Amino acid sequence: MQNLNTNKSINQYDVCIIGGGASGLTASVILAKRGFKVVILERLVKIGRKVLVSGNGKCNLMGTGNLSEKYNTDEVLKILDDKINEKIEAFFNEIGVYLKLDKNRYYPYSGQSSTVLNAFLKQITNLNIDVMTLSEVVSISGHSPFQISTSNGTKYVAKNIVLTSGS
Repeated sequence: MQNLNTNKSINQYDVCIIGGGASGLTASVILAKRGFKVVILERLVKIGRKVLVSGNGKCNLMGTGNLSEKYNTDEVLKILDDKINEKIEAFFNEIGVYLKLDKNRYYPYSGQSSTVLNAFLKQITNLNIDVMTLSEVVSISGHSPFQISTSNGTKYVAKNIVLTSGS
């Protein structure tokens, strides 16, 4: 999939998300649902590549237990609360992915990672999120608005940037 929504004449956004993996897809959906105009810039030819291979193709979405206890800093407690697992499950249910528990891990009920990626792609289309693939960010300048330049020569302007570059 390349450039799901291409509109070359308008490159101004509320939020530019750098990275089209699981975090970038999640952030884009949440922000677009809150009314922000969003673009995802992905350096690869497709978004969500690692979603498809996570959990040996079953897409492990989260584990059981208190997520905040899995970090080695108290700073994470400022972000996460004791309801975070329920919120994660509610998010996936809202986009049409229902979860099942298997050996202390949650997977899509279908047992297939493609279910998760397809749900994200449907949301991206329905929420009019622009996706620009083969668009590696080579420079960022300015400050709210930021000027973002990509490897293919396209420039974007965004009030905010979310960096979700993954591993």
